[in-house]
Amino acid sequence: MTNFYDKYLKYKIRYLELKKKSEEKERQGGGQGEVGGDGEQGQVGCGKKVVGGSGVIIVSVVNGIPCILLPREKQKTKIVQYKMNNSNMILNNNFILSITNFNIHEDIGGGLHFKNLPVEENTIFELYEETAGYIICDPRKLKRKIVDEYFNEYYSYIDLEYRKGSIYRCYIIGIDSCHININQMNINLQMLNKYKYTHNIDKPFFECDSWTWFPINNFANNNNFIQAPHYKDIFYETYIIVNDIFKNPKFISSRTWKILLQSYNKQGVKGINLCYKILKNINNFKLRNKSYNTTILPLLQHIPITSVYIS
Repeated sequence: MTNFYDKYLKYKIRYLELKKKSEEKERQGGGQGEVGGDGEQGQVGCGKKVVGGSGVIIVSVVNGIPCILLPREKQKTKIVQYKMNNSNMILNNNFILSITNFNIHEDIGGGLHFKNLPVEENTIFELYEETAGYIICDPRKLKRKIVDEYFNEYYSYIDLEYRKGSIYRCYIIGIDSCHININQMNINLQMLNKYKYTHNIDKPFFECDSWTWFPINNFANNNNFIQAPHYKDIFYETYIIVNDIFKNPKFISSRTWKILLQSYNKQGVKGINLCYKILKNINNFKLRNKSYNTTILPLLQHIPITSVYIS
């Protein structure tokens, strides 16, 4: 049993305690992860922006095509569909999509659950929740730098302007597609729905209800932007329409396309180019216990879901 496994068994027991302490610390003005510290905890008011949210983009090669994996945001999609009031959307006067086909896809992530824990550990909670308990990632993998053919080192995360002047940190990680079983994620989600009320499973486990591969090249030189209501605020958000690997058009949230097309890591590498660099380093990851039933992370004890462990 690894130290990582031991650590998260303790997290399972202490989950509610951590949540309570985190809420108390937030009320008292406690700190969040500080930008520039490789994800360590930092204090608010140090003259640097803090990390207010974090997430993950998984890159892989699927059927010979470089791709990223993005989930469908169930609740956000429903809210925006309701706001649009069943109207049709027209793009460039010749591209029409029914509102029923409006499905928002976004990187795996959100606000920090635990303000008193490092950013990486918050991020792996997001990854675990939004893959229906399928992917368990060692937080040390997120800290790992990538090295190109010229032995240059790069950080594998992108910092994006977030709410109230904070930063959203998105880690880009490479995983061999043969270890990403979307069908198993769907089975996990069915099991979570089955035990939703009897085991008091947290809402974040149900934010995403499907997962899709998108060719990275489909984001490059893509001008299929469209304005639609923001799921939460009164203003409009700019989405981009991107074909998935099956050539079905999908709507990508502004957060995700900005990470790929308008944001850079510390070394000045654009998000989309960073994806390609990470694909060249994809063999640096290790997979242990490819398929096993787990109760490592919180609130999923006694639920028969299958997970992969990535270190």
